[in-house]
Amino acid sequence: MQLTDIEPLDPSLEPFVDREAGLIRHPLVYAMYNVLCNAQYNQQLRDRRRDIEAAETHGNHNRYVFLHERPYRFRALSMIAPKIQDPNAYWTLFRQVWEDSENISEVSGIVGELLDHHRQDRRYVMTAHERQTLAGMSLRFPVYRGTRDPGDPVNAYSWSTDIRRARWYGSRRGAGYLLHGTVRRSEVIALFEVDAEVLIAPGNVTVQRTTELVSSVA
Repeated sequence: MQLTDIEPLDPSLEPFVDREAGLIRHPLVYAMYNVLCNAQYNQQLRDRRRDIEAAETHGNHNRYVFLHERPYRFRALSMIAPKIQDPNAYWTLFRQVWEDSENISEVSGIVGELLDHHRQDRRYVMTAHERQTLAGMSLRFPVYRGTRDPGDPVNAYSWSTDIRRARWYGSRRGAGYLLHGTVRRSEVIALFEVDAEVLIAPGNVTVQRTTELVSSVA
């Protein structure tokens, strides 16, 4: 293929291309970047825009959100949130996005805003069994967080009551840190059985100490 035969990249994708990292990080197109694949990226962008418009028109909120690439799904939820009238549906979708996300600390401001939607019905983000478990916990209990950045509690929502899981998260990509803290039960937004995860607004955990973790990467 000659360079003159290569399709130009859609101008709206261009600002999201990181040529040094070899990635394209657009909300609708997230992939390794190769100039020879421009036509493929452009087609995906057109297809996603068409499908997102259809999903919004038909009130398919789940499809609207998950047509966006993973790092942008909380942003997508924030755009569609005012149109979700059913609190149960809203919190079910919030939890799906939460459990699928890997960059929550990077979008903590958006997460905070989303937690205020249907706030009076926020219990629906948990199952009945999880609500019962939380209600039976001590008024103050220990929580842990594995991290690469010992200063990240500023934006941290995700903690765990399972020290082993927290330790694993902190060392899975190299040496890290384990934060030991306590939280009042009344400050807990939600308790998820998966990973014994506890959702707590930043600033509501009293961090008592930090220990270094050795990398678990072989």
